[in-house]
Amino acid sequence: MRALIGLVLIVVAGAYPAAVAAQGAEDDRETCQKQSGDVAIAACGRAIASGKFKGKSLAVIYVNRGAEWKDKNQTDRALADYAAALKLDPGQPAIYNNRANILGDRGDTDRALADYNTAIKLDPAYTAAYTNRGLLYEEKKSDYAKARADFEAALKLPPKHSDGEWAQETARERLEALKDK
Repeated sequence: MRALIGLVLIVVAGAYPAAVAAQGAEDDRETCQKQSGDVAIAACGRAIASGKFKGKSLAVIYVNRGAEWKDKNQTDRALADYAAALKLDPGQPAIYNNRANILGDRGDTDRALADYNTAIKLDPAYTAAYTNRGLLYEEKKSDYAKARADFEAALKLPPKHSDGEWAQETARERLEALKDK
């Protein structure tokens, strides 16, 4: 009987560090999603390094960290995280939209437009992708008709994503500004 109790204690003691590590990874994933700045970046990094996440759930962690890198103007790091996320979940339109935002800011208009087009193809109701593409067309100054069409499309869609209300408000403002162009 004594040997059996010792064996049970060894098995339970061996499982304890694994359970703590798994909980730590879950805590890091939650911090990665809910916090911002260096705290989120560090938590995302630990969650990625934990090896506990795969596929789409790992892609979300990369996207969250990529957004934080972008906010810190670390766009090369953000693009690397978005590339990793796309390998894991190439059907996620938000990744293309986020990457397109950086590419557009860098002046890589053709690649940005391709990413916005992909985001819209994957989710034809993605209001932010229409608005962002419209903003890029507007910046080109020669594509005001395409910009208007995208802003109008964004206004016709229900704002189903978290950035949908921003997209519609921005589209409304930009349409007003383009009346004379």
